[in-house]
Order: sequence, then C-alpha cells, then structure tokens
Amino acid sequence: MAAAAGVSRQSVAAVESGRQVPSVTAAIGLATALSCTVEELFAPSGVGAFAPVLADEGVPDAGTLLAVARVGDAQVWAPG
Repeated sequence: MAAAAGVSRQSVAAVESGRQVPSVTAAIGLATALSCTVEELFAPSGVGAFAPVLADEGVPDAGTLLAVARVGDAQVWAPG
C-alpha cells in the first residue's frame, strides 16, 4: 500500500499510530491507494470528535505546546 500511495512504510505506520499527520500529498496518495476520499479516510468519527478535553486546565494561550492523548473515545489535551 505504501508504494501505491507513494509514501514510505514508516510514514504509513506513523499515520496509523497517530504519531504523524500526513501531508496533503500523502493523504491524497493514501486515499487513492485505498479507493476512498481523504475525508472518509481521515475524518474523525462520532459526535464531538473535534471537542478535545483540556485536562484540568483553562483555555491555553495561543502558541502553547500541548500534549495529546486518546482516552477511550475522547481526545485529551494538556499543556506539554
């Protein structure tokens, strides 16, 4: 699949594990290799998928580095 998408196996593994967000070119290549749209491949599922939980913190200042983790179905963000 990596060859068909025009990316390395390491890139596919990093995207699958959530360690890397693919470039637009890589996302299009992966979607094409899997015969689906980029939206179908990378869109979060479920209601509130874009609503992260800030771990015991207020809204961070712009530019604050955040650590991100998935806990169950929630994505938890905390200042990193």
